[in-house]
Amino acid sequence: MTRSLVLAAAQLGPIQKAEGRDVAVGRMIRLLEKAHQRGAQVVVFPELALTTFFPRWYEEDLVGRDPLKTKIGTVNNVSA
Repeated sequence: MTRSLVLAAAQLGPIQKAEGRDVAVGRMIRLLEKAHQRGAQVVVFPELALTTFFPRWYEEDLVGRDPLKTKIGTVNNVSA
């Protein structure tokens, strides 16, 4: 018995530092809808689709940073 599955690979493009997670998720949803309209049953996004791709800039002051972003300066639970 043969089964077919339509897969789509989504290319999101860069997420700017000033853009919030809602912007990234909105872009992903629009890509999902477009893929669905074209018959896709599964859509694959890059592994860092919800990040701004660490490290793109240096931050001296980490107080007040977005806690959902990747921890900066911490490796194996040892602060830099």
